[in-house]
Amino acid sequence: MSKTPFDAAPEGKLLKHSERNKMIGMGVTSVLVVGAFLFSQLQDQNRSGEELNQIAEGGEEPIFEQLIVPEFDASTLAGEVLDAREGDRVLLQRKTLDPLLEYTNSFNSAHFLALGVRPLEADTRTALEAEPEAHRAEPYFVRGWIEEYDKRIGSEGKPEFHGRLLLEDKSFAHFVSKAMPIGAIIGDFVRFDGLFLKQFRSEGEDGWVEGPLLVGPKMIHSWAQPEEVDRDAIFSKLAQIRDDTIAGGITGLGGETYDAQWLLMDSIVRLGDDGIDWSAAPELNDQTLVGIMTEGAAWRGAPFRLPIARNMDLWTKAPGENPARVEKVTMGWIGSWTWVNNKSAVLHYIMPSDVGHLRGSELVSAHGYFIKNFAYETRDGDLRVAPFFVLSHIEEFIPAPDHTGRYIGIALSTITIMTILLIALGLRRDKRRSAEFQADMVRRRRARRDRDENKETS
Repeated sequence: MSKTPFDAAPEGKLLKHSERNKMIGMGVTSVLVVGAFLFSQLQDQNRSGEELNQIAEGGEEPIFEQLIVPEFDASTLAGEVLDAREGDRVLLQRKTLDPLLEYTNSFNSAHFLALGVRPLEADTRTALEAEPEAHRAEPYFVRGWIEEYDKRIGSEGKPEFHGRLLLEDKSFAHFVSKAMPIGAIIGDFVRFDGLFLKQFRSEGEDGWVEGPLLVGPKMIHSWAQPEEVDRDAIFSKLAQIRDDTIAGGITGLGGETYDAQWLLMDSIVRLGDDGIDWSAAPELNDQTLVGIMTEGAAWRGAPFRLPIARNMDLWTKAPGENPARVEKVTMGWIGSWTWVNNKSAVLHYIMPSDVGHLRGSELVSAHGYFIKNFAYETRDGDLRVAPFFVLSHIEEFIPAPDHTGRYIGIALSTITIMTILLIALGLRRDKRRSAEFQADMVRRRRARRDRDENKETS
């Protein structure tokens, strides 16, 4: 039997199957778009960590250690050291010397730093001369030229060295040391860390000279500082540097490079950036970087402005005795994806100051001086070449908050929610209309059946 017009669904009453599938597809697509956006944001955050695989081993997570050094009981020397009278100052008593030698026997520079070692300057010498008893066993360091020394045998049969230094301000200091620098001769410039024992007198070429006597474990080589920065010496060292290449001829950061970097850092410490107009200095962009990597000699010692770039790694360390006389240096790596023609996309640097507070900074800007192209091995074992700089300034760059990603995320989330709601409402309306249609069909069937029964009875 053919269907009557009442058996057909009313036009527009129900969602077509294809339309329902389209709505579901739109919802799924929106969810996928939001998921892809969030995934890309997460990948961007993790990329900086992956970039570290492109640089050399160097900056490790700093390990903070505190060296505990027992204090020397200076009261054991009270009234025992003779230096109140001029004649007493030529005497050296083993009973007061040996305790200090024994106490400092295993010391190094870290031990003296832990004790709060200070330079022996003019005001300090005045205080020691005025009241030596109040300063017994206090730690000081001096730098100067070895004017005389002789080797003696100590109380335990071990060698020790007694002598006198001419300091940079033309004053004198005496020393008793357990060891001398290898190959040390009269006239060498040295540094000596020790504990003050007494005011001491010794006979020099022009008569008797007096100065504090320091007792310590060893003397080390040092560098005298001229009154003025020697620019000619800097350029002379820079001219002797040769760039590294992957093909060979690798000299690293030693030799002339080491000397040049410290001469430059000494100039930075003492003069700052006098005479440098950084606004006129070239910017280290892709073009200038290609020039440096191609012909480093032409740019040796040139000042550069480093634009905003990624802080790849940063660490500080105590370099020991050095020509610039700095206690801490900062080293690190800076990288930028805009340096597309530099395979490493990074540079290495050193600077004569402690900026460890920037270790967690993501972006930095800086300025400094190009030294050389040097070869290094990445953590993946590849050999690459990158520029090496001495920086005189570095600072964190904090960009203005960019809410674009947040707005896009909100918009995509809103669209997704609205799409899901529309699908849910459409499905609910479709279900309701389907129920109404079914109820209407039942009612019409009953009405038709009643009509048919009435016809039969009539």
